[in-house]
Parts: sequence; structure tokens; C-alpha cells
Amino acid sequence: MLKNKSKIIALLLTIIFILSATISFADDETTADSTLEEVQNSTTGTQMVDDEFDGEENQTGKTPSLDFKKSDVYLADKDVKIDYIVDGNIFVVAENVTISSQIGGDAFICAKNITIEKEGYVFSNLFAVGESITVDGVIYDGYLAANNINISGYVYRDLKATSNNLNIYGVVGRNVYASTGTINFENSDKSNDEHVTGKVTGDLNYTSSNEGNFPQGSVGGNVNFVKQVTNNSKTISVTDYIVDAITAIVTTAIIWLLCLWIAPKILTNTENILSKKLLPALGFGFLGLAILPIVSILLLCLGVTSIIGIILLLLYFALLLASSSVFLIAMNSALCKKINVTKKLPAFGILAGLSLGLWIIKLIPVVGGLISFVAITIGLGVIITNIVPHKK
Repeated sequence: MLKNKSKIIALLLTIIFILSATISFADDETTADSTLEEVQNSTTGTQMVDDEFDGEENQTGKTPSLDFKKSDVYLADKDVKIDYIVDGNIFVVAENVTISSQIGGDAFICAKNITIEKEGYVFSNLFAVGESITVDGVIYDGYLAANNINISGYVYRDLKATSNNLNIYGVVGRNVYASTGTINFENSDKSNDEHVTGKVTGDLNYTSSNEGNFPQGSVGGNVNFVKQVTNNSKTISVTDYIVDAITAIVTTAIIWLLCLWIAPKILTNTENILSKKLLPALGFGFLGLAILPIVSILLLCLGVTSIIGIILLLLYFALLLASSSVFLIAMNSALCKKINVTKKLPAFGILAGLSLGLWIIKLIPVVGGLISFVAITIGLGVIITNIVPHKK
């Protein structure tokens, strides 16, 4: 019965992805220098949260609110302001988002304008897509895609960004990986004649149409530049990025809902495959990537079986389009089981966050391509493992 349902899922995925086109758009251990000492001394993660809970005055001199959430937070509105402590992850879709408190986990945000104020502290990763992203506070790792990105606070570890304009007026504790039009390190405030120069403690790795000239001492490590080949016939706007991100999330959500509706046991199977049969799934994925197109071409060349070859080739492309989503669904099932999430709405929120995170990672040059290949291979292996009959 489960095998038949798996075949139905495969057929439905083929129909969906043939009729609709989906656009999808490493850490070196380096030690931060004394520039980050004030972050470590004045904004230590656990101490800040403890001070908030105790109601004592923090470093800003203000008595913080005792309001906090001991769970993940899911928000969707025109304007969202998070001024309370969140002991978990946040998932936000809005027009304007402002964070002025501590976020204990990851932050997944899709909005036009995103601001992390000076009092804001994201203890883990910030995954953000928008028109404008401003970080005046502290984040741990940043995965950002926007037209304008302004870093005047602190990125504790790595910054991975795609933008037209990247302004680094604060501190990046380790390395920067950027695909951008321009990078600025100097900011002059004419009102009080204040001059600020940003700092990247590690390496600056960037892709751009023109090589930049940076102030002396602004980059502690090496500067690695790759010239970007531009196509003047087509320009990609931030709206296109946002649409692509939403498309990636919706596509994964549709496949997940189909599994829930038609064969919910498949979700359990994907979790078991990812946790217990990862190597066989990888093997099936590699074989599928290599054998299916060859078999399709051979069937096309034989003439008599050309129709079967065309169908198999279309099925192959459909499976490729679905593979990343299936990989995310498997990760989501495994993660929900590990943290004991049984309700559908939180599970969907985690899935949406994973989809947004993978989409942003895919934007990173070289690394994004490798991660995408791994996700497709594992996802294809999970699909084939579900379809292929097994002996009990």
C-alpha cells in the first residue's frame, strides 16, 4: 500500500512541476581580535538574557521588560516590532521588521525593511531577504540578500551577503563572502564631523563588476576579488529575489501538504531514510543523476521507444526540481522529531525557515552550488528509496 502511494506522489510531482516552472535562485576557524572584546565583555549571550529576566538595568541603562516568549515565534503583519525576549527561533514575513531585544535562536525574516537596533541581539543565524537590511546591534552569523545592506553594529562570526550596496561601518568578527556592486568601509557624519571606518577581522571574499579600494587596516586578513561578468540585457531587481524566495517556500509547502494529504507515512519514511539510510539514499541519488538521463537518451535513439524516452526525461527533470524540496521535508521531519514538535503549524514554520535558509545559501558563490548539488542528490535519493520496492 505504501509503495502504491509513493508512486502516486511521484506521478503528482511530475504533473505539478511540468505544468509550473520554479526558479530557485564554510567556515574557516579564525579568531577575532581585540576589536570584538567590547562585544564579548559587554554583551555576553547568557548574561544578557539573565539580566533581562532579573529585571536589572542592562548596559544601555534602561530597565528591560520582563515580557518574553519561551518558544518559537511566528509573525506575519505589515509592521512587526519585536521588543521582547524570544527564547527560540523567529519566523517573520512583513513589510517592516524591527528587532530591539534578544533572540535566543535563529531569525528567518522576509520583509521590505529589516532593522536590528542597537539593543537587538540575534544569538544565532540571521537569514534575511529584503529591500534594505540594517544591523546596528549584534548578530552571530549573517546570511543576507537585499538591495542595501548596512552593518554598523557587530557580526560576531561570518557575513554572507548578496546586495547592490554593502556598507560595513561596524565589525565583522571573521570572514565576509559577498556578491555586490559596491562595498564601503568609511562613513562620515557631517553633523558632528564623526568619521567611522568599518573592520573585517578575517578575509574579505567578494564578487563585483569592479575591484574596490579599501582603507588601510579595514581588512585584517586577505582580500580575494573575483570580477563579475554582467549581462546588460537583463537586470535582476530585489522584487525578483523576494518572489524567488517566496516561490521556493511555497513549492516546498505544496509538496509537504500533498504528502500530508495523500500519504502521511511518507513523511515518516523520509525522516527514517535521512537518519538511518543516508548512505543508501546518497547512492540512489548519484545513480539517478547518472543513469536516468542516459537511459532516456538511449530510448529516444531507438525510435520505437521515443515516447517512453520523452516521458522518462520529463520525469527526470521533474524529480530534479522536486529534490531540494524533498530534502528540506526530510530535514524538517527529522528536526521536528528531535525537538518533539507534533503540531502542523510549528512544523510548517520550521519548514518555511529551512526553505528560506537553503535559498539564501544557494546565492553564495561556489558554496551555494555545492550545497545545492548535495541537497538535490540526497532529495533524489530519498524519492527513489520511497518508490523502489523493499523486502520486508
